[in-house]
Amino acid sequence: MLDTAKIRKLREALGLSLSQAAARAEFKSRQQWHRIETGAGKGSVTMRTLARIAEALEQDPADLLLRNESLRTTAHAPLSAARRGLRPQRIGYIPALDHAHMKKLRIARHLTVQEAAEQADITSDEWWQMEAGKRPTVTLGTLAKLARVLCVDPRDLLAMPSL
Repeated sequence: MLDTAKIRKLREALGLSLSQAAARAEFKSRQQWHRIETGAGKGSVTMRTLARIAEALEQDPADLLLRNESLRTTAHAPLSAARRGLRPQRIGYIPALDHAHMKKLRIARHLTVQEAAEQADITSDEWWQMEAGKRPTVTLGTLAKLARVLCVDPRDLLAMPSL
C-alpha cells in the first residue's frame, strides 16, 4: 500500500539518513523508518504514521500511497480522476476516510453493509462505523481492503482536508 521505493527516493533526494528521517518523523528509532522503507510494516501502518512520514518528506500523505490502477473500473474512472485533481494546499494533516463517498461507492456497487464487510474480511459493525464517520482513520491494510471491495484506488477513499 505504501510506495516504499518512492519513500526511499524522497528521503535520499532530501539528503537524509535513516536516523535523520526517523527524527523528523518523531520515530523512536531509525529501525522504525527502515521497516517502512523495506515494507516490513505493511498493513500495520496507521494514517497518523503516514502523516508523520509525509511531513518528514515534505509530501502530501496521499502521494506516498501506491496507485492501484488494476482495481479501477471504467464506471468509476471519471469520478476518481476528478477526485485526484483536488489537491490540498498544505501538508501536515492526518488523512481520514471520506465516509460519505465510501457509502456512495458501496451503494453504487449494490452491496449491503454485511456483503461489503464480508468481502473486506471485517465485521459489519466496523464497516458501519467507518461509513458513519465514527472511525475516521484506519490502518493502510484496512484501507486497501476497502478499496478492493469498492473497486477504487485507495486514495479515492481519503477525504481532502478543509482549507
